[in-house]
Amino acid sequence: LNRVHQDYGGPDAFMERLYGGNVTISAEEMKETVAAYLRDHNIGDKAEIRIVDGMLAAANVTKTSDGHVVNISSNPIAQAIVPGLCDHEVGTHLLRMMNDEHQAWHGIREKYKMTNPWTTEEGFATLNT
Repeated sequence: LNRVHQDYGGPDAFMERLYGGNVTISAEEMKETVAAYLRDHNIGDKAEIRIVDGMLAAANVTKTSDGHVVNISSNPIAQAIVPGLCDHEVGTHLLRMMNDEHQAWHGIREKYKMTNPWTTEEGFATLNT
């Protein structure tokens, strides 16, 4: 925190520098952006996009009995993080989920002595942000 004060003048200035100020997009704009990202990766029809109230994160990906879902916070999102957010949630998490469904170990990871992929996946998703 001392470094943030020294180099940027405080947390607010640091966040402005990191996220590009107060420029935000609405949840509807984010939904359109995610839909375009899905189409660009030829999976536009493979996931539902939902706007959700009360989320702690800007977005997440999950699988329900109805299929894959990209959840987007109903709050405005800093425009500067949108490309990284799409790469992180869709480009890593969603694509890994979808790919896993085509693998021999899908649904029976224990048989192959495979652990939960979450730690490694989150590391890749962070690098892909």
